[in-house]
Amino acid sequence: MSLRKHFLLSGAKRRTTASLAFSLVEVVIALGVTSFAVLALIGTLPTGIKSVQDSSNESARANILQQIRAGLQEVNFGTTGNTISNLPSVTRYYDNNGDLLPSSTGAYYMATFALTNAYMPDATAPQAIQTTAAQSVQVILSYPYAAALANRTLRTNYLFVAEQKNY
Repeated sequence: MSLRKHFLLSGAKRRTTASLAFSLVEVVIALGVTSFAVLALIGTLPTGIKSVQDSSNESARANILQQIRAGLQEVNFGTTGNTISNLPSVTRYYDNNGDLLPSSTGAYYMATFALTNAYMPDATAPQAIQTTAAQSVQVILSYPYAAALANRTLRTNYLFVAEQKNY
C-alpha cells in the first residue's frame, strides 16, 4: 500500500469517527439548554406548593364552618332558658384537617365565635333586626395556632342563626 493511499484511508476513517461523536461546543450548548429548563421548573415549585397549602386551608376552613353551623342547628331552643342570646361564646381548636380537638394540644386552627346583632340588607343602610330569635354569629378563624398572634392569618365569617319553633 502506498503512503498516499494510507493517509487518505486514515483521514477517511478519522472523518467518519469524528462525525459519529458530538463536539465540545454541542455538548456545552445542550447542557446549557437543559440547565435552563431545569431551573425554570424548579422556579415554579414554590408557587405550586403555596397553591396546595392555600387550597388545603380553604378546604379545612369550610369544614370548620360547616361543623360550627351544624352545631348551632342542633341547639334545642324549646328547652327552658335556652335562647340564642345566651349561647356560649367559646374557643374551639381544630387540627390541620379541620377536625375538632378536645384541647389546644396539636391544634392548627383556633375558632372563636361571638353573637352580634343580625342585620337585614337595605338599599340605603343596613337595619338591625329587633329580635332575640335571630342572631348573627361572628366566627374568627386564626391559623397557624402555634404562631404568635401577629403572625397568624385571621379570617372572619358570619353565620346567621334563627330559632326554629314547631307549632
